[in-house]
Amino acid sequence: MSQPFISVIVVAYNYEQLLPRALEAIKKQTYKDFEVVLVNNGSTDNTQGVIDDFALSNPDIRVVKVLVEKNQGVFLGRNQGIEASTGQYIMFNDADDWMEPECLEKLSASAKANNADKVCGAFKEIDTEGKQLRVVDFTSDYSKWFTVSLQATLFRRIIVIENNIRFHQSWLDDIDFNTQFNYYTMNFAIVNEPVYDYYVNQHSTSGAKVKKKAWTYLDLQHDMLKLFVPMIEKIENQDRIDLSYLMVKQYYFYLFHSNRYSTISEFVENYNAANKMMLEYMPNYLKDRYERHLRKNSERKSGVMITKIFTTAERIHCMKFVMRMYLLASKVTYLNP
Repeated sequence: MSQPFISVIVVAYNYEQLLPRALEAIKKQTYKDFEVVLVNNGSTDNTQGVIDDFALSNPDIRVVKVLVEKNQGVFLGRNQGIEASTGQYIMFNDADDWMEPECLEKLSASAKANNADKVCGAFKEIDTEGKQLRVVDFTSDYSKWFTVSLQATLFRRIIVIENNIRFHQSWLDDIDFNTQFNYYTMNFAIVNEPVYDYYVNQHSTSGAKVKKKAWTYLDLQHDMLKLFVPMIEKIENQDRIDLSYLMVKQYYFYLFHSNRYSTISEFVENYNAANKMMLEYMPNYLKDRYERHLRKNSERKSGVMITKIFTTAERIHCMKFVMRMYLLASKVTYLNP
């Protein structure tokens, strides 16, 4: 069989209820040069039945079925999907998300037009009630280092295979894989219109309404810094500025996202531990004004503004006030810093 242009990798663990929606959206794609790699990640429900039914009822779609006997985390399931894929590009479609009908058509067209190693599409965040929370899009000259979402993204597969780029753990999956890949990315393109719907389950471990344990956040930050601060020393000029800024930005993201439902005393305790770790890996992060050196349009204005607010708050020792205001705001609205 000829090599498909795109391998869509779907990893499912006990998703018999939501997986059909993702598969129906894949079936309705206007672009047809793709295969679907369906990974049953050790499910104990009828997920395998859903996969088998889809493959049987859609003989015109090339379906690759992968069965993982025991669930050990989504990161291992995704790695199995990479191994089974054959496309020129790979794309990860979470089992509870769904693509817009022209998603693959628009992403593939951009990949071909730009000879891109990586193509990122804008996407919508949708809550459990079907409400659109926000649209995640890009500036006109977005830095490749700031594209750390797995959603609506094509990755050139040969780069993944030749450089043994894999997922290391479930919590850091997006920034982990993307930052490794970005190191080898030469040509990068964007599709700045929503082509994908990202399901925000606010009752899940990654959603908004579960109170996360401190170890989750601190382990995230430690893994991020350990993996990517050494990479900063290997790159130069604007790339070095962008990746350094990303580490600072993610430090604040993990801090606020993981503590949105903590008490103020828990928040402060977690912040003190996170700040100590940050100073260990990047002792000058508050002295280097990265936001002053970002390329024009290389980051969203909102991202630069929020990062600047947090760094300023740290410099003048008023982070506790900012954290208290954030906790109050989180009680009445969805916040994803």
